[in-house]
Order: sequence, then C-alpha cells, then structure tokens
Amino acid sequence: MLPESDGSAVNGSVSQNQTNTIGGRDGRPDREPGRPGINRRSFLRAAGVSVIAAAGWGLAACSSDSSDDSAGQSSGANQKGSKGKDSRVAAVGMGDGDTLIALGIIPVITTSYGVQPKALNSWTSEALQSRKIHDLPIVLDSTQEAFSTSVLETIAHKNPSLIMAINTAVDKEAHQRLSAIAPIATHSDKYQDYEIPWDEQIKEVCKAVDREGDANKLIDGVKESFKKYRDKHPDIQNKKAAIIMPYDGKVAVYDDSAGRGQFITNMGYTIPQSVQGDGSGGQSSAFYHEISAENYDIFRGLDKLFVIDYAGKSEAFLHDPVFNSLDVAQEGRTQVLQEELGTVMSMPNPLSVPWALSKIG
Repeated sequence: MLPESDGSAVNGSVSQNQTNTIGGRDGRPDREPGRPGINRRSFLRAAGVSVIAAAGWGLAACSSDSSDDSAGQSSGANQKGSKGKDSRVAAVGMGDGDTLIALGIIPVITTSYGVQPKALNSWTSEALQSRKIHDLPIVLDSTQEAFSTSVLETIAHKNPSLIMAINTAVDKEAHQRLSAIAPIATHSDKYQDYEIPWDEQIKEVCKAVDREGDANKLIDGVKESFKKYRDKHPDIQNKKAAIIMPYDGKVAVYDDSAGRGQFITNMGYTIPQSVQGDGSGGQSSAFYHEISAENYDIFRGLDKLFVIDYAGKSEAFLHDPVFNSLDVAQEGRTQVLQEELGTVMSMPNPLSVPWALSKIG
C-alpha cells in the first residue's frame, strides 16, 4: 500500500522556510504505507453493495467521470434543503463529527478514522467527556469500502434529520439511498472525494447546519493551538526535524508538503531539503519518498526525528545498527509516535489538533 496524499492548505504556518499551510497539499491526508487505505467510495446496487476499486483515505487515484460519478467525485454536492439547525445529524464523513461537536452539536452517528474501527477516536471521546455527554454517537467504521446495507440500516435506525457527508465519497446510487433516509450535505463539486482542504471542510460542515458564522472561529482556533504550542516551546523553533514511517523493511520520509510534515513545521520545526525527496520513482509520491538503510545518513544532524509506529513496524528500524550509529539515535533525539497520534496528525480539525499537540508534549 502507498502512503496517502495529503492534508489541507491554509494560511497559518510558522517557519520562515515553509509554506503557509496546516495539514498538507490540496486538503488530502497522508496514507499509511503498508496499511490498508481508508475509503468508503460506495457503489450500491439494487440487491446490495458492489465495491469498485477505490483509492485510500485522502487519495483519489482516478479522475472524475461526469457520466456516472464512479471515481473521485461525490454525487449531489451541496444539496438544497440540507441546511438546518439539526440536533440529529449522522456524520458519515471523516472528521465531520468532530467539527459538529466543536459547534456543540452532538451527532447521533460519527465515523472513526480507522485506527479503532467502530470505536470513538480518543480526541473525540475526550471532547465528549469534557462536555459531559453520556448519550454517545454510534461509530461507523471508516475502513469499510461502501455504505453497505447494514450501514444504511444503522443510519436509518437513528432517524437523522441530516446526513453530513462532507469528507467522504457518495456516488449516485448511494446518494439516492441515503436521501431516502434524510437530506444529505456533501462536499462542493470543486473538490474530489477525500480531497477537501481541512478549513473548507469546517466551512461546509458549518454551512450545512446554518452555523456559517462560526466557521472562521473554529479555523482560527486550530491555528491558535499551533501558535500556543510554538509560544510554549521557543527552544524548538526552526530546529531541523523529520517525520518518518518505517514499514516492511522500508522507511517513508514525509516531505513538508505532506500533512504530517506540515504538522511538525506548524509546531515550529523545519524539514531540511536534504531530507526531502523529489517524489519520483518506486512507490514514492509527491508527499513522501522511500529510503532503505544505505540512505539513513540523511537523518544525521537532525535535532528531532519523529517515528510513526504502526503495529510495531518501527521496531526493526529502531534496532537497526545503521540507524543506531547516527547521532539522532545515540543522543536520544528520536520520538516514537503511536498509531493513533500518527494518524491524527494528517487530519487536522478543531478537536484533533489540540489533542495531538498535547500528546506530543
């Protein structure tokens, strides 16, 4: 599997050497190497569900086909009648529920990011606990590849007055079936599925519930979280860092255009050009490049190396003698980020960013 394309561009980055973005290029979150992609590009047939090849979460691998909306573009974006001050919102898009909770609207259904399928994400759970919410949303599994019959039944059982499907894929047949349950709010036609920038996602979620006036407040809050972190950690400003993900004997190195790369630059670090790839060859992309042990020397001299661990796949790298010969390893300048934290770094929203920053420390 390839690492996903990446998070979303907005003003608000910190480093003088970095672009002014939070999340990454074009609103697309990273995809984890060696890990199944998250997607719910649904192609529902009358008798059930037919899943056609789809990209991983955040990556629309195919261009949109205007004849059948079969790849890369949700059907029925910005539906009329989808707005309303609803208290029974089914949030089926990744991160849509987090924005609703930040607005004070507790969705009856929300969606996991796939780290804990069918369980609330930790940042979502903590936000609900802090608000003393005991009637928790039902959680849909974002690793599913379609709006299956059982998923549709789950949504219908909660009797929503609005289905929030901003950061997901809804084809024509899925749209028809979901519309039979409740009005649907989907992303604007100018964005491909899973490629809406994080700040635009916030705006469209707010618009769908007639809270447009609160969108900029939430966006500014995300930026302010990074500013507070930078103010609290002046010692790391403009220090050299990299963020990587070891997997299957390889190491994916995220560039400063990637969601995770942008996350650490918004913390105040800079990613040296010597660490970044050109996005060409092998399984590399515009957002990361792969290296093997003979190239570990690019990490020499870094002030910080963030290592994302998925299912223990970082162990071999961390015990590799070549890596351990480097100063960044010998002098304890490596920080391991567990799966949930590594995931949330490429999905910025009003709940996830403060949570992630608090865990990084």
